[in-house]
Amino acid sequence: MYSISFPIHVHQTGPQSYCMPAGLARDILAQLQFEPALNMVCPIAASREDVSSPVELNLADYPGLTITLLPYEGRRSYYLRIIKIMRKLIEVARASSVWHTGCSTQLVDLTTISFLVGRWCAPGLRVLCLDSDPASMMANSGWSGRWKAPLIRARYRRWAREADATIFVGSGTAATYGRFCRRSITTAAVWLNRGDLAVPETTAAKFEQAGETVVRLAVPTRLNEWQGVDDVLAALIAVGDRLPRWHLDVIGEGPMKAALVEQARPLGDRVSFVGEIAYGEPFFTRLRSYHVVMVPTRGLEEARIGYDAAASGCVLLHSSTPTLEQALSDVATRWRFEPGNVESLATALEQLFAQRQSWPTAALQGLQAMRGRTIEDMHKMRASFLRPLRAKGATTIGVAITSSGQIS
Repeated sequence: MYSISFPIHVHQTGPQSYCMPAGLARDILAQLQFEPALNMVCPIAASREDVSSPVELNLADYPGLTITLLPYEGRRSYYLRIIKIMRKLIEVARASSVWHTGCSTQLVDLTTISFLVGRWCAPGLRVLCLDSDPASMMANSGWSGRWKAPLIRARYRRWAREADATIFVGSGTAATYGRFCRRSITTAAVWLNRGDLAVPETTAAKFEQAGETVVRLAVPTRLNEWQGVDDVLAALIAVGDRLPRWHLDVIGEGPMKAALVEQARPLGDRVSFVGEIAYGEPFFTRLRSYHVVMVPTRGLEEARIGYDAAASGCVLLHSSTPTLEQALSDVATRWRFEPGNVESLATALEQLFAQRQSWPTAALQGLQAMRGRTIEDMHKMRASFLRPLRAKGATTIGVAITSSGQIS
């Protein structure tokens, strides 16, 4: 059994029915195609209202999928029930052929004890997945996060040494931690299904009309400090009326929302905060309506939205982190700025609007770059990487496999 722990709350609605975030459902169902027995280990949500962008899965429809719910709903109950949580994790880990743990910006949480339980109790392959660099995120989160960054960086260096195999999502994270791993694979943060790609003719028509309409901008992201939404708002305030008519939608929720709403007041009704949109068809339908999507992250994360925006026929304006530059290299026409630099972002905005004749070409390049790239391909690559390790035993194979599938 392949067991994977997520610090994402899931609500049980019936004997075999569970309510979970739409993005998590998409990810786990894609992985299930390559795993005959897959077990999700998640904390419990008290109600459906506690699940963001909820969808319901009935396990009767998905043979091989099981869900283990841990007995806590929040940080307070986590500490109160830590012994029960550990006992359940140990029980599941001992029955697992693969124990998979992700990463977190927290120093003590489910991720922490999940890795430690797997390290000492799981008899099979122990996998660490670094889908971002939490240390980089904290380093770009003001004084409240900077003090944690070196502690988190040291922890993931140590964990990479101890895990049997490490999965990196994005080249930036791999460059930071790859040298500490026993063996690793680097994949992309592509969560697209077949059929999610925008239609080229519809995309072209959208830009033919762009000269006569308000330019629609979007920043879809979790509203955390390192994501750089505050940089976008500051840059828009700085350029003032030097841009043609535009409207910005900030899509998402998070701890910075109240501060961002206050920061956006000088921009009036040109900025809207639209909350979360369920990942899948509702999200992609909305995304295709925008002309420009901005990815202003200051962290070393391969922001999934860059791929989603390219697949939706949107022009890209993003921070020039090494990770995003590598991830989006197949899209030749895009606009960039120095991460965390408001002046650079303001200049990039003016350049972007001055070159509107290039937008149709840029959008169609994005569609072409994302053609045939799916979340199923990502999980197939991971399964191929882990298969020989599981068959021969982790201690007998010392290899690194890159995102191209080459062994070194």
